[in-house]
Amino acid sequence: MVVGDFDNDNQSDIVVIHELINTVCMLYQFNNGTFNVNKQIVTDYPVALDIIAIGDLNGDNYLDIIIGSISPYKTYGFLGGGNGNFQSQIIDSCELEIS
Repeated sequence: MVVGDFDNDNQSDIVVIHELINTVCMLYQFNNGTFNVNKQIVTDYPVALDIIAIGDLNGDNYLDIIIGSISPYKTYGFLGGGNGNFQSQIIDSCELEIS
């Protein structure tokens, strides 16, 4: 789970990954403190989503979402547009041997 303002309304929004159904859910906070829990930005990646982080990947001053998977080893980026919408892409695919 990560927290950030993904729709530029000065409210803290929440991103949650549900690894059992491979879904990323956005919870956008309203001005009254309640959340919209119906927005899903990803449902079709056939992997176990394990790690989530946020940052500005492309320098446009909007928060982007980065998600890592260990089965298979992939990194997914979701470029934020500052309005609550995201464009998805695979950033990297690599295999690491851990001993």
